[in-house]
Amino acid sequence: VPAHQHKWTASDEWAGHYRRYDREDFIAVLKESGFKVELLESYGFPIANIISPMRARIHAKQLVRRQQTGTDTPAFHSSESGIERQVESKLFPMMTSFAGRLAMRLAFQLQYWTRHTNLGMGYLAIVKRA
Repeated sequence: VPAHQHKWTASDEWAGHYRRYDREDFIAVLKESGFKVELLESYGFPIANIISPMRARIHAKQLVRRQQTGTDTPAFHSSESGIERQVESKLFPMMTSFAGRLAMRLAFQLQYWTRHTNLGMGYLAIVKRA
């Protein structure tokens, strides 16, 4: 799920999100829904944190276009969510260079080391029915 309510941007609206969760709120929702949290990790730090402002600007422009063309519907948001990677495709040549691959390895290590913190842009939970 998306993390940190205070980090709401046009990207959330664009993706059709209804909310972002703070760690404690997400755990409470899971427990209230009858689940026992086995593992909860934060993901996306630092890459998602760096790319997020760029994506938000692009998505804000796309939302304006959708409103102007009348395609700004929840179904349209869901159909595009998770597949549109305009920012990432522009960064791909840099990320696949030698320096980029080294930077990505470092970023993956940072994500691993910070998975139990609140630094990432989303949470991943492994749960069992209580």
